[in-house]
Amino acid sequence: MNARLRSLVLAWLAVLAAPDPARAADDAGTRSVFSSGCGMRALALGGAYAAIADDASGQLWNPGGLGLVERGELQLAQSEDDLQFRETFAAAVYPDWRWGALGLTIRHFGTGGIEGRDDRNTVTDPDLTSGESEVGFAYGRAVSPAWSLGGALKLRRQEIAGRSGNGVGADLGVRVAPAQALGLESPWAQGLAVGLALQNVVEPTIRLDQESVPDPSSMRIGVAFEPPFAGALGLLFSLDLEKARGVSPRVHAGLELSPHPLLALRAGLDQGTLTAGTGLRFRNAEIGYAFADQATGPTHRAGLTWRFGLAAPEARERAARTQEERFDARLQEIEKTRDAERIRALLARAGDARGRGDLDEALSLIATARVMDPAEPEAKTLEAACLADRGRVLEAAGEPAEAVVAFQQSLALAPAVTAVAAALARSRAASDARTRRSQEIRARFAQALDAFGAERLAA
Repeated sequence: MNARLRSLVLAWLAVLAAPDPARAADDAGTRSVFSSGCGMRALALGGAYAAIADDASGQLWNPGGLGLVERGELQLAQSEDDLQFRETFAAAVYPDWRWGALGLTIRHFGTGGIEGRDDRNTVTDPDLTSGESEVGFAYGRAVSPAWSLGGALKLRRQEIAGRSGNGVGADLGVRVAPAQALGLESPWAQGLAVGLALQNVVEPTIRLDQESVPDPSSMRIGVAFEPPFAGALGLLFSLDLEKARGVSPRVHAGLELSPHPLLALRAGLDQGTLTAGTGLRFRNAEIGYAFADQATGPTHRAGLTWRFGLAAPEARERAARTQEERFDARLQEIEKTRDAERIRALLARAGDARGRGDLDEALSLIATARVMDPAEPEAKTLEAACLADRGRVLEAAGEPAEAVVAFQQSLALAPAVTAVAAALARSRAASDARTRRSQEIRARFAQALDAFGAERLAA
């Protein structure tokens, strides 16, 4: 690790380890348990995830990050602390390069063994249960290389001691790459990302007894930075500032190091609470671990991530290739239709030329048509007919040898035409007779020459 990288990492670790004077100003129970977010990577980074949010859990931190998800992803996690407080989490996201990404989250927090007592402190039920559930639907899309927008709808339900209530909430988010947005070419600017999440813009409000209790709205702004000198270390810094209504601001910071494609090491600070974790990747799977040094005791979480489907860039390229192939096929179809029209026109002109007795013109037009489509049956039939006509013309002109060639060419194209076969036989017989006559004449001429040479030429 070079000196610059070492100094930057040490400075960031100093920020993570620094005491937080605002820790005492906590939310005092005014916020829902769902405000803590979920996902092994995000929790290990101290919740500093608004400018990253590029996985299935990102919809809980900043739905605007869903537009960055490249492959389908499923996350599952379950944990239980020393107080027997159970947490179950599942999230899925499926991106489409054309329409954006759809996300789904299911979360449940619960505990049991709660004693119910009356106003005289008498135990009425030794094993009451309490649970809160949330189902979220999210959508995000990258509207440009620089900007990604998203939103989420949340349905919540709380049950405790036989009482229950429901609430509905909504989140909005945006993630931007300043270098692309502002046209900056600096290597330092290229690795910077900014995220803004408005959580509970519609506040989930649940009424269990007399009063309705809302989960207050909050704003989270974050930055993430990958320095240009990190190289193969996969170094990532993140920092979030969170402010909820009626609650003091909270600071989240995280550091991730990926020294190998199969391994990620993470550390963070969640409002003074030290966090850490790791991720072990193998092919499409990743096992994640997150640790938090809570005031009530250390917590350990483990989860599984499974990625599936084509990456969005690969799907985009495949769709582009498919579209190009369809376009080429359409062009070929159009060209084939045009060629068929041209062939019909050429054959029509050839038929007219044949009718006029211009067989040379007709055969020339047919040859052009057959070059365009050698298998065109009409051109083949018309050419056979024209060659037969030429044979008849030559036969009538007393050229049986040339007529034989024309009839043979015609029969090669249309062997079943008996009239042409008969004409070929006549022409061949006439040609043979002419050949014999020529041979006789040559023989007599040779005899005459011999007699002339012997001076025996008759007077």
